[in-house]
Amino acid sequence: MKSPEAPQKVVAKVAVEKPKQVTPEPPAQVSKLSEYASKEPVAKEGQQVSVNFEVAKDYNAYLKSFCPTWSVDSIVGIDSFNERIDVLFLGLDEFSENDLPESTPLSLIESDQDLLGKMIKAMNLDQGRFLRLPLLSGDKELEFTVAAIQYFKPKVVVPLGAHSTNIMLEKRVKLSNVHGQFEKKAYLVNGEDMIVEVAPLFHPQLLEINQSMKRTAWIDMQKVMNFVGNN
Repeated sequence: MKSPEAPQKVVAKVAVEKPKQVTPEPPAQVSKLSEYASKEPVAKEGQQVSVNFEVAKDYNAYLKSFCPTWSVDSIVGIDSFNERIDVLFLGLDEFSENDLPESTPLSLIESDQDLLGKMIKAMNLDQGRFLRLPLLSGDKELEFTVAAIQYFKPKVVVPLGAHSTNIMLEKRVKLSNVHGQFEKKAYLVNGEDMIVEVAPLFHPQLLEINQSMKRTAWIDMQKVMNFVGNN
């Protein structure tokens, strides 16, 4: 007689759920603007955010705060300036805060030496009705521009190229998507509202490299001319 078989042990398999891996969120992108615009909200695409700037009301003193040899009186063509201008062209040239020229790098006259000067002539802008303002790279690149806008009161600001456009609009955009389009930009300067129209344009250096883009740039310039004529 066979001895009874021992009962088999049944081992239950329990599925152990692995803990989900939580991917940490990347740190929020902080704009350069926050470095000098005390705790103001950063502009997101499609939003208008007023940024508070404390800028010296004496523009001459403001210029001298960057370089002692700079002054309003030494701006080329300043004698033809009368209260406000039509167009402020931003960013043909760029200077570092640590390497500034001795002469004041602003100009109210066109130049035959560069493509922007020829573009200005084609737009029939009179001397004293426009300003060529360089970019001042560093912590105060937008503040420097805003101070000039406050003093010269342009009807429209035309940033040249993607870098100038991103600084002026305070957001990253593709220039191919926004060139020739007008966008209002709001700032608070010394506690007062300042609204400015911004119409980006391709940088003249790019136009010299890519001749086929000149027609597009000319169409954009005509939009600026029409805006100036109607405002």
